[in-house]
Amino acid sequence: MAIEVAKIELKTVQDASGLDACIARGQFSADEVIAVIGKTEGNGGVGFGVSARPAGAWVIKDGEARWRPALDLNRVILVGQLVAIVALLTVRSIAKALAKRKQ
Repeated sequence: MAIEVAKIELKTVQDASGLDACIARGQFSADEVIAVIGKTEGNGGVGFGVSARPAGAWVIKDGEARWRPALDLNRVILVGQLVAIVALLTVRSIAKALAKRKQ
């Protein structure tokens, strides 16, 4: 099975005009497309501040395209841990304040 990579510029996250053009000229069919969208930050070249992570993918099935945002599970877990830490510190501060009042 051959894999073809095509770089298609997106003007917005929901822009599929470049993909439509590739399909229209017969480069590939809609059923053969697996799209991964990457977001870059920084200057876009070499050097500091350049990173990329998946923003989502176009799922093309039965001739219809749907945008599916990527879920960064590591980020979800990190944010959950930070929220839990802040909640525990807040509860501890309230408990200390209440204990001082009773004295």
